[in-house]
Amino acid sequence: MTFMGPAGIPADENNGTDIFGHWGPYSDRYAGVSHIADLERGLRFDLSAFPVTPGKRSLPFENTGHGNIYTYWAASPTLEEYTYRFIMDSDRKAWCDVSYVEHDNAGRLFRVDMHNQSGKQWAGDFHLLAHLRHPPLDYFARIGNTSLRCGVTALPEGAIWVKSLDYDRLNLASPDKHDALPERGLLRREVRAQGSVGGSLLGRGFGKAQGDAVIYLFDVPRDMTNAILLLRGRSDTDQEASFMLSGAVDGPFTFPVSDEFAVLPVPAGRLQAGTHELRMTSLGGGSVLFDGFAVLPGDQADQVSFTVIDPHAAPTIEIIGNGKGMILDYPAVEQFYGYAIHMPSGGRMRSLMWRELYEAFGDKWDISGEDRIHGGGRYGEGDADARFIDMGFTMEPLPDGGNRRYWGMVCQGSKAEVRASLDEFLARSAEDYESRAPSFEMLPPYNADGEPFAFSQQLMSAATAMNIIFPHRYERRYSVGYTPAKMWGVLYTWDNGMHGIALNLLDPAVSAALMYQMTTAPGAETPFIWGGAPMPMPFYQFHEWWNRSRDRETLALLYPRFKQMYEWFIGRGHGSNTRGPAKDRLISTYEYFYSLGWDDYPGNTFARMSEKAGWPAPVSQSVHTLVAARALAHAARELGLKKDEAVYQADARELERAILEDGWDGGSGYFGYVVYDDESGEPLGMIRGRRKRPSNERPHREPDNLEWYVGGTEGVNINMGLDGVAPWFAGIGSPEQRGQQFELLSTEGRLWTSIGLLTVDLESPFSCPGYSIDRVWNAPLWWFWKGALDQGKGEFAYNIAHAVLQNARDVAEKSWNTYENFSYSEMEGGGTSLNYAGHAAPELDFFHSYYVPGTISFGHDAWVEQQEWSEEGTEVRSVVRFEQDRPGETRLVLVVFETGGTVTATWKGRNVPAERVTDGGVYVRLPCKQEKGELIVKER
Repeated sequence: MTFMGPAGIPADENNGTDIFGHWGPYSDRYAGVSHIADLERGLRFDLSAFPVTPGKRSLPFENTGHGNIYTYWAASPTLEEYTYRFIMDSDRKAWCDVSYVEHDNAGRLFRVDMHNQSGKQWAGDFHLLAHLRHPPLDYFARIGNTSLRCGVTALPEGAIWVKSLDYDRLNLASPDKHDALPERGLLRREVRAQGSVGGSLLGRGFGKAQGDAVIYLFDVPRDMTNAILLLRGRSDTDQEASFMLSGAVDGPFTFPVSDEFAVLPVPAGRLQAGTHELRMTSLGGGSVLFDGFAVLPGDQADQVSFTVIDPHAAPTIEIIGNGKGMILDYPAVEQFYGYAIHMPSGGRMRSLMWRELYEAFGDKWDISGEDRIHGGGRYGEGDADARFIDMGFTMEPLPDGGNRRYWGMVCQGSKAEVRASLDEFLARSAEDYESRAPSFEMLPPYNADGEPFAFSQQLMSAATAMNIIFPHRYERRYSVGYTPAKMWGVLYTWDNGMHGIALNLLDPAVSAALMYQMTTAPGAETPFIWGGAPMPMPFYQFHEWWNRSRDRETLALLYPRFKQMYEWFIGRGHGSNTRGPAKDRLISTYEYFYSLGWDDYPGNTFARMSEKAGWPAPVSQSVHTLVAARALAHAARELGLKKDEAVYQADARELERAILEDGWDGGSGYFGYVVYDDESGEPLGMIRGRRKRPSNERPHREPDNLEWYVGGTEGVNINMGLDGVAPWFAGIGSPEQRGQQFELLSTEGRLWTSIGLLTVDLESPFSCPGYSIDRVWNAPLWWFWKGALDQGKGEFAYNIAHAVLQNARDVAEKSWNTYENFSYSEMEGGGTSLNYAGHAAPELDFFHSYYVPGTISFGHDAWVEQQEWSEEGTEVRSVVRFEQDRPGETRLVLVVFETGGTVTATWKGRNVPAERVTDGGVYVRLPCKQEKGELIVKER
C-alpha cells in the first residue's frame, strides 16, 4: 500500500508501512501478528497466540477447509488494534479473544481473554507459534505454497550487480496477450524462480523469438581498466539461448542448457566511470532464464559468489522468564525476535518442521516429544520442511462461568533491546497494561433500527480491515496489500474495487492508497494491476471515493492512472484487444481470463463453446466500462480537461449504441452474449442454447449435454441472469426496455427472491444449485441498488439493501463469520472462504446508507462538487452535478439523520419531496435531468 500524504503525494512508493506500520495481521497462513522482517526481500515474521482444545482442530489456519476455528472480531481501519475470536467448543459458548494493540515501532502487546459459558469445565492448552516466512514462489497458489529460495550475491567493493528486471527497455519480437496485460502485478516476462537473486528474473520465453531484445543502463562507480561482465542465467529449453551483445561488450553470447544457473564471463576491457549500456538481442532458438549481471575488474572475478538462502534454517533459541518467553535469532535476518506472556507457569518449547500444522494442534495435540511431523492430508502441498517454533502452556481448567485474562508482548531489535523490552514487560504486572485494552466499538454511531445488523457489520468491518497481506509483489517490489480472503494471496482487480467501497467508509485515505496501488503510472509496463477477472470495479471505488472525500489534489494524482486503466478496457491502450475484431462494438476480456467474475455463470460456458463461430462478447463488461467512462468524464471536468471529457462522453455513447443495437433480445427481456465475425467484426447474432436432456448440474460440468447456436430462434437466450439485465443499472434503454428488465429484477421467482437478486433467473433452463448460479453476491446487488436510486425505485433499493443486511445478520448470528455469498438452495452463507471481505464488503455501504447519521448516498450518475453538514448534523448542503436526462422520471438521494423529525428538502431553491424510509433515513426525490444544483436537506 502506498501512503497518500496531505497533498496526495505518495510518501512511500514501496510498502504501505506509513499507513499500517511494520506490524499487522499480514500472514496468509496463520491468524496473529506479523512483522515485516525484510522489506526488500519480502520476509515476514509471524506470531500466533491461540488456545487448543484437545481433540478439536484448533490451529488458526487461514483457510475455510478447517472449519470455523476463529473469526475476525473487531479492528480499527488502520490496524492500530484488532481482535480474533477463537471458538473453544462446538456451541460457541466457550471462546477466547486475542487482541493485538499498538505499543511502539519495535513491538506489539497482545491480550488474551478466555470465557467459558458452556455449562461444563474447559480444559486445554495455550500456544505461541512463531514462524519466519519467506515469500512464496507462486503468488496464485493457495496456502501451503512453496517458499522462495532466494539467491544472494557477494561482490567485492566497487562491483555492481544489475538485476535482469531492472532494464531500461524490453523489446519483444512476438508479444503475447500477457505482455499487453501482465498478470498479478508482474512485469512482462517476469518469472519467479528458485535460486534467482531477488527471487524474480527475466524469462517466460524471452529469447525464443529472434529479435527479442533487452537494454540495460548501468552506472560504473570508478574507472575499470580491465573490466569483466559476469552474466548469470541458463536456457530453460533443450536448445542453447543465443544472443548478440552490444554496448559495453560486443559479440555473440550463449547461455547453456542446464538445470543450474551458469555464471559466464565476458571481457569488457576499459570502462570509464559513468553510465554505460548493455544490449542483448536474441538470435533465436532457446529461451533464457536470465538473472542479471555483475560488472567489476577482471582480477576480482573470483571474489564473486552466489548463495541460496535456506528459508527454513533453524533459529537459535533462548528461553527467558522461567519459560514464559523466548528470544529467536534467525540466520536470514539481522534483527532478533522475542515474545513473552504473563502466564502462571512456564511453557514447553518444541521446533516443528512440517508442511501444515493443523493435526499437530488437533487430534495429535500432545506431541511435545516430536521434532518433525510428517504432513500430508488435504493441504499437504507446499513446504515439506517449514519450521515453526511452538511454546505451549498447560492451562488450569476453566470452570463454567469462568473468565481469564493474560497479557503478552512480541518485539524485535538487537538482542539487547529485545531482552530489555521483555524483561521490563515481565517485571511489570499484567494490570499495568489495562490502559491499553482494545476497544470492540469499531462501528460509527448508528440509529436504533440498525441495531439488528450491527453485529454482522462489526464482523464485516473487521474482515475488510484485516484481510491484508505482506508480501504482495508488484512492479518489482514487495508491498502490504488487501486480498478478499487470506487463502487468496493476490491483488484482485474485481475484489479490491469492491473492497474499496467499504474502505471509503472506514477511511478514505486507505481507500486512496488502495487505488494508487491497483493502478500504475502513465507509461508503465502494465496498464493496471490485474488479478482474477479483469473487470473495471476500481472505477466504482474511485467515483464513490470522490463523492465522499472531494480531495481534489489526490484526484489529480489518481486521474492519469485511472485514465491509463480505462484506455486498456476501452481497447485503445497497451496493446489491448478487448474490442477484438469489432473495434466499435461490445467489449470482451475472454482473451485474458476464463470468466467475468461469476465463475460458473452459464454464459461463460457457452461463450467458450461459441468461440468456434467467432469472437464472443458479454454485455456487462461494456456496461461497466460505460459507467467508468461517465465517472472519468466527471473527473476530467473537475480537473478542467475538456478534451478528455469529450472523449469519455463519446465512448459512453458508442458503447450504449452497441449494447442496444447488438445485444437486445426483446423476446426474453434480456440482453445477450453477442458473437462477432473474426474477420469483419460484424455481429453474427446472440448465443442461444439448450440442454440435450434435463439436468440439475452446472453447465460447465457437463458440456456434452449442451447445444449452442449463434443467431436464430433455437434454444433460449443463455444470458438470463444479472449479466443480461446489467444495462438497467446504468439506465440504458428505452422506458419500455428498462420497464421489461425491471419486471425481471423485481418479480419473485425470476431474479428476485426472499434473499435478494440471484445471479441466474430461476426460470432459466440453466438455473441450478451452484457457486455462482443460485447465489446472492453483494457486489452486483450494490450495482443494482445504485441504479435503483438513479431511477427513482426507492422500494426496490431498500429491498436490495435490506435483503443483503438480513443475510449477513443471519449467518453472523449462526456462525460468527462473514461469507463470500449466500446460497438460495441451502439458505446458508457460502463461497470459497470464511472471514471474507472483497466483493462482499459493499454490505457496509448498505448499513451506513440507511442507518448511520451523517451519510448521504447517490446513484451512479452523481458527481458531488461540494458538501457540508451542519455541526449539529441536522442539515446537509450538497452541490451536485447529474448527467443523465430522462424526461418525466425521477431520481433519489438517500440522507440519514440521527432523529426522526420532520424533513424538508430544496433543489435549486425549489421544494422537493422527502420520503421517510428508515427511522433516520429519508429519500429525497429529484427530477431526472442533466443539471447541476444545490441540494439542501434539513431535519427539525
